[in-house]
Amino acid sequence: MINAGCGQSPTDGWLNLDNSWTVRLARLGWLGRAVASTELLSNAQREFLQSAWRCDVRWADVSRRIPLASAVADAVYSSHMLEHLELAR
Repeated sequence: MINAGCGQSPTDGWLNLDNSWTVRLARLGWLGRAVASTELLSNAQREFLQSAWRCDVRWADVSRRIPLASAVADAVYSSHMLEHLELAR
């Protein structure tokens, strides 16, 4: 089950995908933790980092492609993401 564009609402037990720079920072291990300990991030960003670490949020631009093989998910869920997509002309 996939939560596409999970933002700050990852779902426990699901594959949570988001394309924010905070998720990229979370995936940097010790470097992400070092940045999180500074005043460079707001409290909201630090909370998002904690959530991304706890729920193993992965970076992906799901407006282009979900980085999985076809037909491997039982469900794909997305909330409050469609308004961020640009329509192709």
